[in-house]
Amino acid sequence: MKPLKDLPVEELNIAYKSPEWFALRRQGIGGSDAAAILGISQWKSNMALWQEKVGEVEPSTESNELMLLGTEAEEPIVRLFALEHPKYEVIDFKETVFKRGFQIASIDAGLVEKETERKGGLEIKYTTPMSRRAWDEWDGKIPEYYYPQIIHYLSTTGWAFWILRARFRSFGAAGEIITSEREYLFEREQVKDDIEVLEDHETTFWAAVEKHRRPAVKLPLV
Repeated sequence: MKPLKDLPVEELNIAYKSPEWFALRRQGIGGSDAAAILGISQWKSNMALWQEKVGEVEPSTESNELMLLGTEAEEPIVRLFALEHPKYEVIDFKETVFKRGFQIASIDAGLVEKETERKGGLEIKYTTPMSRRAWDEWDGKIPEYYYPQIIHYLSTTGWAFWILRARFRSFGAAGEIITSEREYLFEREQVKDDIEVLEDHETTFWAAVEKHRRPAVKLPLV
């Protein structure tokens, strides 16, 4: 297996959540897989992910109400970001999948910093924190299970930066909806060590998939 850094980045014309998109996800590691590989996903263990990749179990394609709401909210939040940040050209990549070796990335939008022509990406999160602890996960940082996704995208695309824009929905005493937003910037130079660490973990995991050899179980910290 060649080192990831020696592999070219391909741009495949595949629509988001099309049959071809779901098939491609079985053949590589996507951004939402990264936290599971590290053992810090809230939704899936690294062993469960391995079973999906080798075909022992079928990955779930079901979406709950909050997931559907988040998906529907992405496009208008991207448009609002573009209006509020004229320094960036915002590029629609919903019909594109980036691929580098076994790494794959479906991104919410691409960004070009007009003054410098640096390339970056935009990730949208629409969430409803239901506890003080859930809010604390966003206090000056993003939740640890979302961070590997950003690092994966930086690794796969080779771009210079990524912005995560989070929109929060909460409820007032009378049941009224209260919304707020926060943004988090990740510069490639500042997280380059984390990119290398994630690439090592992903390479080890994918080798286990190719050899059909179960990886060591990683348990999340509590």
